[in-house]
Amino acid sequence: MTAIIIAWVAHLAVSVFYGLLCGVLLLSTMRLTRIALFTLIFTWITTVIAPPANAMIVQLVSFQHLQLEKLPGLNVSLDVKFWLHLLFFAAITAVLYTYRKTVNKG
Repeated sequence: MTAIIIAWVAHLAVSVFYGLLCGVLLLSTMRLTRIALFTLIFTWITTVIAPPANAMIVQLVSFQHLQLEKLPGLNVSLDVKFWLHLLFFAAITAVLYTYRKTVNKG
């Protein structure tokens, strides 16, 4: 049970880091087309690597030996993980974009 909690905390920490990184990089430009394109690219990359990365975290926090052959393959599907990642990055980007627009007005 402890390993599952640690794995979820690690997953959430990585997600927040990716989200903040995405937001910082996107807000270096205020062009909506670049922001949308980067958000899609970042969503795709994180969706592709998510299954093996999540499984690796579970192996590490449950003190198993890292067994690369037991990791799932890359996810190249436009499945629910893609849409969840897109929603996550879009939400962060929208909040930061709105904040920056508000700050620049004042």
